[in-house]
Amino acid sequence: KIFLRLYEGESNLHREVHVALLESMRDCSRRLSKELVSWLAYSEDAKKLNRDCIVALLRPGSLLHITSYDELVAKTCDNGRNLPALDFAAFLVRRAIIEEPLTTTRELYLTLELLSKVGRRSGAPMLPSAPNGLLALVEASRQVVHRPAPALSGTSSSGSGATGGSGGGGSPPDGHIFAAAR
Repeated sequence: KIFLRLYEGESNLHREVHVALLESMRDCSRRLSKELVSWLAYSEDAKKLNRDCIVALLRPGSLLHITSYDELVAKTCDNGRNLPALDFAAFLVRRAIIEEPLTTTRELYLTLELLSKVGRRSGAPMLPSAPNGLLALVEASRQVVHRPAPALSGTSSSGSGATGGSGGGGSPPDGHIFAAAR
């Protein structure tokens, strides 16, 4: 119920209170970060792509399991056919990597790959969240050198394939942030 009520309020205070409650629950349940992504997966796009709520869930220490959320965002974009989701993905990269150190290119690998792939297409869409184009946004995110604050226990992407570079859906090994076009 706390998670659902997070979306009911308009104010930052409302979101902060509900995020604080979820953080206290996370201390009791190490699976909460993945569960939140699972709940988002079965939510309508308005919830899974709600900019204010998602940013609130990403700071500080991220209540969302980042690599799982990355998979969800990439899947929701439907290979670039879902334009609102694609614009949200561009927003997420701009906000969570470039503007604020909430995550890294490594943790949003699938989203960045999708944006890059769509940006290379002829007639790539111009999105409000990427006014200079998707390829410029992806390149700008690759130039960022800051790291997010260390994640709290149970929220890091370790063990999900993000560090080893092998296995399905995880990040590539170090030095191979972007694979060649498929």
